[in-house]
Amino acid sequence: MAGANKERPAGARRNRRSEVGPAAGRASSPTCTDTKERVAVWDAVAAYVREQLLGQKGVWIPTFGSFDTISKDVRTEDGTVTLRWPVFHLASNLIATHHLKPRRESLPGRRGD
Repeated sequence: MAGANKERPAGARRNRRSEVGPAAGRASSPTCTDTKERVAVWDAVAAYVREQLLGQKGVWIPTFGSFDTISKDVRTEDGTVTLRWPVFHLASNLIATHHLKPRRESLPGRRGD
């Protein structure tokens, strides 16, 4: 059968978390109490986000938020310099759950949402 292997039979349901990585699924389970494993997962997430931001790409983590960079042109005596820095926007479901006030500005790629 196409797609069948020893790890996951062809008829098995695919868990959405498995697409993020095997450690992410284990770290988010309710029985996980291993701090070292959670730290390792977040270190891996941080490294991935850093890599994407350095490549001037944003990262959206569903139900958590999005990471992106914003830029601003600054005029100097020698010309214009573009400064870029990272920003994080919390997902709207978490803003609502924790009764936070949403920010008015949006990410450059998500204008009009």
